[in-house]
Amino acid sequence: MITWHSRVQLFNVYLEARNGDAYQKVPVYRHARSYSFQWPKATCSSGRCTVKQKPAAGTWKLALAAEDVAGNFAVYPVGTVQVAKR
Repeated sequence: MITWHSRVQLFNVYLEARNGDAYQKVPVYRHARSYSFQWPKATCSSGRCTVKQKPAAGTWKLALAAEDVAGNFAVYPVGTVQVAKR
């Protein structure tokens, strides 16, 4: 789960996920000062969960990119996630 809090409203928010040459750009369709979303996104039904865009096994570096009302753009490192091979 990735969560952000900002003093100003953010636009064009997306998550950058990198693992070597592998790259995912995941748009966040939410314009807000605070929000949480899941990566990778899982859909659960009847006690079973599935992931549509399952990332490859390895260490993924995550960063959140966004633009504010004035047009300032920034990328903020979120951390790393270890994805297990299944």
